[in-house]
Amino acid sequence: MKITLIQSNLLEALQRVVYITNKNTTLPILKNILLRVSKNTITFISTNLELSVTSTLRGKIHEEGEITIPGRLFLEYIQLLPEDQVDIETEGQKILIACKNFHTTILGMSAEDFPLLPELPKGEEVTFQTKLFREASASVLHAVAPDETRPEISGIFFRIEKGKMTLVATDSYRLAEKKILITQSPKEKKEIILPATSVQELSRILGDTSGEVKMIIGENQVVVMTDVCTFTTRIIDGKYPDYEQVIPPNHKTRATIVVQDLAKAVKGASLFAPSGVNDIHLHFHPEKREIEITAASGQVGENRIVVSGEVIGDENSIVFNWRYLMEGLDRIKTKEVVIDIVNPTNPGVLRPKDDTNYTYLIMPIKQ
Repeated sequence: MKITLIQSNLLEALQRVVYITNKNTTLPILKNILLRVSKNTITFISTNLELSVTSTLRGKIHEEGEITIPGRLFLEYIQLLPEDQVDIETEGQKILIACKNFHTTILGMSAEDFPLLPELPKGEEVTFQTKLFREASASVLHAVAPDETRPEISGIFFRIEKGKMTLVATDSYRLAEKKILITQSPKEKKEIILPATSVQELSRILGDTSGEVKMIIGENQVVVMTDVCTFTTRIIDGKYPDYEQVIPPNHKTRATIVVQDLAKAVKGASLFAPSGVNDIHLHFHPEKREIEITAASGQVGENRIVVSGEVIGDENSIVFNWRYLMEGLDRIKTKEVVIDIVNPTNPGVLRPKDDTNYTYLIMPIKQ
């Protein structure tokens, strides 16, 4: 195998594929990426057995072949090279790399040891904007259950229907839901659960690119394709909880508050919240048009902060984990946030003002 590439193009392709390479010592080959050179295509492939990434790039092909290369070592070395022509060729299991005054040899492994990738599934295509997908995944990923004792909530739930895609995540203590528009829809509604790590990696790979991507939903896997990259991940087997029944259909108290003002108050209260429980108290006063936020700790002291805003309905109160509340506020992109409360024992709901496409629910801490 012998090829010639431009360093910047090579680096861009490697950055797409290297980050999922596994440090699993029981399968050393998963640390490697597969370099496959055919008549017209130069392709890099990586996998961790749960998901795989394929990236193609342009270059001059002198001789075909394939080999696997230690992914992270290869990436870190290519980052050091000047932005110039890079010559890569193989001698047995050795990969020879030359660029100006840089010359190195990296030991590879046979391509025969690399896991076989599943065939691309047949199915309906779904098309959506990369920017909208990145925003949606960033809005929900933080709410995923951190362990896999309940596989169905360890991933992101996708509901795909005519003109719309809904992403949902929950860890039973809070729930995040984000809806985005799609440009091509399936004939019938689709519901799938994808691993959170796969969604996070896909969002990273899409980066700051613009335009549309295409998704194909198979029986056991999903493929997402761009002009230069193909991303494949398994579908988590299981049924997602009926999360919509947890979202209160109405409220008794509604507050509209400037996000920045509330966030500062929550951070201030957090300094006095008991460690471990992280509880802060929110008291809603419609007649005063304010929210009173308090926290107390026997070791530190106590704190009281009042935030002005529009408060309508009943006088009310609720206790939240301040970390969950802050993570919700961090994802509100409008100037003001709307908080709906039923009572101290029902979930509280946060939404951006004048935007029904994002819902963030927090279970209260019962006193």
